Order: sequence, then C-alpha cells, then structure tokens
Amino acid sequence: MANRNRYKSLPLLEEEQSKFDSISEIPLHLCTMSIDSKEFLVYNVENNKICAKIPTPVSLNLMTQGFLCQLNGSQLFYLGGISKTDKSVGICLLIDIKNLSVEKLQTGRARCFATPVYLEKFVYVFGGRRFPNNPQSFSDKFNLRKNKWKRIANLPFPATQTNTIVYQRKILVSGWKLRNIWNYDPDKNSYESLFEIDKEPWKMFYIYKDQCYVVASDYNCYSSEKNSIQNWTFHRKVSGICWLLSNVCFYNEVFLFFDDLSRICKFDLNQLLIKPIANTSDTNKYFKINNNSQNNNKNS
Repeated sequence: MANRNRYKSLPLLEEEQSKFDSISEIPLHLCTMSIDSKEFLVYNVENNKICAKIPTPVSLNLMTQGFLCQLNGSQLFYLGGISKTDKSVGICLLIDIKNLSVEKLQTGRARCFATPVYLEKFVYVFGGRRFPNNPQSFSDKFNLRKNKWKRIANLPFPATQTNTIVYQRKILVSGWKLRNIWNYDPDKNSYESLFEIDKEPWKMFYIYKDQCYVVASDYNCYSSEKNSIQNWTFHRKVSGICWLLSNVCFYNEVFLFFDDLSRICKFDLNQLLIKPIANTSDTNKYFKINNNSQNNNKNS
C-alpha cells in the first residue's frame, strides 16, 4: 500500500486540449491508452501537459498491454492487448493525433506484450504472449497501404515482452525467453544471432550516439560498438527500471515514455537512471504491485 500511495503522490498532469491544423504544429509527443477513460492520451513533451484526448470505439473493450509504435508524421500504430474478459486480442488501430482520430485496421493474430516496429511502409511484430502466460514465436508484418497482415518467419524461440528497434534497415529483436539478441533481415526473412546474454534482454532497446544499447532482465545494460552491432560488451547497470508501454521520445538527452502504471517516466542516458515524473490518471487500482516492482521502485 505504501508503494501504491507513493505512485499517487506524483503530480497529476494538467490538460490543455488542442487541435492541430498542420504537421508543423504537432508537438513532440508521447501517446498511451488510459484504462480509466478508454481514450488515447497525447502528451506534449515540451510543455509537460496532456494536449489531446482521442476516444476509442466503445465496442473494442480495450484494457491494457497493447503496444504502440510511431509511424510517419502524426500517426501511430496500436496493436494487441488484453480484453475485459482477460483474453489476448489482435486489435489493430491507426491513431492520428493531427485529426484526433482512431481508425480500426485489419485484425491481426491475438497477442499482448509485443512491441511493433515501423520500417519502410510495413509494421513488424515478433512473438508476444497469449494471455495469461503462453509465449509465442509467430511473427507478422502489416502492409499499411493494403491494410493487410502477412506472416513472416517465426522467432527461433517462443518469447514474450519482445522489444524491437530498427538499425541499418534491419530489426533487432530481444525478449523474455529469447536469450540472444536477434537481427531480423526483412529482405531475406531470416534471423541472425548477434549476442548471448546471461539474463533475458527483454527490458528495452535504444540507440544513442551511434551505439545500440539493450537492457536485460537483471538491469544490466549492454552496448554495441559504434556503427556496428556485431560486438557487444557490458556497459553499466540501470536503476529504477519500468515497463515501457508507449512510443518513446528523445528530448534534452533523456528518453521519455509512459509505463504500465500510466506514469510519465524519464530515462537519463548519462546516469542510466529511470525515474517516474508524473501521473496521467488513477489507474493503479488495476494493477497488482508485486514484490519485484516494489523493490525496483525503491531505486526511483
């Protein structure tokens, strides 16, 4: 209960409703779905305010654990999640923060805990979980022009909490149960094993100053060489880790993102410290805060 109260003591973000008339007016932003209101919240990074709310169709019955990725301009792609009846879903949405609209796309295979990634007019997604706890290896790509899913080569092993990042026109994939970092080549539809880590590398990927970094489940951070992903070494341990549940925004030498408790979190890349800085809504009642998350947040 003490930790739950601590989350609520974070400042609640102010709202400043806006309508964007041009791409140039769209703020540097994050987007996530509010469980309380069933709306997508658009967060203005520079002003530290919720600048727009986009309602979702009531019929979707969305709850949580769907994941977002940034497309071109004002659009984001939302995939999967868990329904009110505790089932994984394959819902696929196109969110446009310029028009404040949500468009339902062709439904994909049901999954949660899988981060999609955008590359050259396609969205790729690897593995994920069939609720409650069944890691999957199946992988897919979505053609944004044709509004159509297509199956691609399965992951080498079933995995959940999959994370992805584009690097030199290929896609790096990590996840719980994967052990290795895998390099997916869209042209060859095949995987190459890059680096084996003692603990599953399933927390997050990021690129900073021409180097690629991955955070493992033991909070150790590993880095590649500059402009190369063939050789990786231990970098440093990360403090205050959180679940990443939104697109990620880079601003003033920190990464900003929503976590799964609807908090805005900042990741200081110099200190390797992740810290929640604000709440967007009172969603904590939907989550059971286990011992691991309690221990992790003592560092925040």
